[in-house]
Amino acid sequence: VGGGLLDIDVRQICNVYPIEPAPDPAALPTGGDVYYECADCNVIVNSVPFVNAACACGNLSGTGGKLNVLLSTWSPPAWMKDNNDMNHGGHLLPQYRQLWAAYFVTFIRELNKRGLAVPYLTIQNEPAAVQSWDSCEWSAEDEGHFAAEQLGPALKEAGLSTKILDWDHNRDLLAQRFTASL
Repeated sequence: VGGGLLDIDVRQICNVYPIEPAPDPAALPTGGDVYYECADCNVIVNSVPFVNAACACGNLSGTGGKLNVLLSTWSPPAWMKDNNDMNHGGHLLPQYRQLWAAYFVTFIRELNKRGLAVPYLTIQNEPAAVQSWDSCEWSAEDEGHFAAEQLGPALKEAGLSTKILDWDHNRDLLAQRFTASL
């Protein structure tokens, strides 16, 4: 918790289905469970009181005693991706962009309900990396479109002031990536 910033690495934003009514699980591409098990999400959401208690006791000098949270995802559920795999890159299928945005909103609301504000998020941790673990590829243009057309409007409609940060990756391509995402 250096400098009052907590980077919550959410590998799958799920567990609480954000759309009502929930679609029939058999209608999903894999026929899998729409609620998609996410132990990390439960651990994070249920740990918020402990995070808040640690902040009250810890040294957050220069932050006014507040913890700033940066939410960063590693991969959408496999059934939302073109490779049907949480690992090995792949891309979010266009038909799931609105649903993926709703997952962000739902997860942020769950953290907010527990007293943890989320002022910042990135669409994807290391969006150019293809890993043997959870990963998802995003071009700068796709990130820009998703931020402007789905995620930004979903956050605004939900009354959330969370800021979307661009290019959660190595800094050497930051300027180029930012320009391409506009």
